[in-house]
Amino acid sequence: MKVMKKDQEAGLGDINFNSIIEQPPSLHVVTVPNYVGCYCLGGKNGFCIAFEKKPNWFHRTMMKMCLGWEWKDKK
Repeated sequence: MKVMKKDQEAGLGDINFNSIIEQPPSLHVVTVPNYVGCYCLGGKNGFCIAFEKKPNWFHRTMMKMCLGWEWKDKK
């Protein structure tokens, strides 16, 4: 394999492109988090964001009063 002058200047002259090591695909297990509730905007069919930890009462109250987001516990 002929190495070009530009490759040598870029530091690519020592790379052997024919020796690529391939590894078998690995298995990744994804677990679903345990949600305790969610903030909803727009009612039952609106936009909801789920949380793993329930916010304190002050945070829930301010979200409702200031932004209109309503907290709903998971049933």
